[in-house]
Amino acid sequence: MTSMTSKPVLILGGTGKTGRRLAERLEAKNIPVRIGSRSGHPAFDWTDRASW
Repeated sequence: MTSMTSKPVLILGGTGKTGRRLAERLEAKNIPVRIGSRSGHPAFDWTDRASW
């Protein structure tokens, strides 16, 4: 399976147990991933579009 778009899939909570596993599986299928996490760098914030 290949990605039909070059835009990454946003995984909120991507540094947690489930999110990290999901990201690994998507990346293994060459699907671009963006990790969203309050503790990540840059931190994800719904009110700041730049962090999306």
